[in-house]
Amino acid sequence: MSTAGSDKSTQNLLEEVGLTETEAHLYRYGIQHDAVTVQELGKETGIKRPTIYHALHTLTEKGLVTEQHRTGKIHFHMEPPARLLGWLDRQREEFAQKEDGVQKLIAELATHTPSSTQDIVVTSYAGTKNMQTMFDLALYPRSKECYILATSSEFLKRFDADGSRVSDAKQRGVNVHVQTKKDAAASLVIFDDTTALFMNDSVTTIVSPSLAKTIASLF
Repeated sequence: MSTAGSDKSTQNLLEEVGLTETEAHLYRYGIQHDAVTVQELGKETGIKRPTIYHALHTLTEKGLVTEQHRTGKIHFHMEPPARLLGWLDRQREEFAQKEDGVQKLIAELATHTPSSTQDIVVTSYAGTKNMQTMFDLALYPRSKECYILATSSEFLKRFDADGSRVSDAKQRGVNVHVQTKKDAAASLVIFDDTTALFMNDSVTTIVSPSLAKTIASLF
């Protein structure tokens, strides 16, 4: 296998377990060195410094990066890949807690939803790739209406960093409605009969025409 092919495979695997594209890119480079500086990461990867700082912060929260002070400079050490197992264990615990929260949220939303004989179909997907796929799918609604209720401006930056996805949707005639609600339990994206609840590392879809219609009416 070529080096390029191996790098791509490693990148894909890291993204599949939940790292963002930037996190995976920085981790792949950093793991090949004892420790690296932000300047070095920027030079070697071409990623802008603010983005690098943010990714290093989130990698630190995941236990995959430690900060070290050497010769008056701050260096970042990428922890061994085995640390990913500990992080995945924490993810599973958090996912179980989030699932309980989602079930409570569904029950709460149901009290504001007209009764319906239709079944509510709930499906959960883990990982950044699945979350990105769901976000992209929402921008191709049959109804030409897409509603985004974000917990912060970082939500759109995560899935549409340069705004091109939303811009393209609008050019295709899709009405994209965006609101920010900081005290919301999760970011919501509503399209057609689907309400998608975006957590940190997973997305849960609820297929219910009446629920989607009720939430959309709040915009």
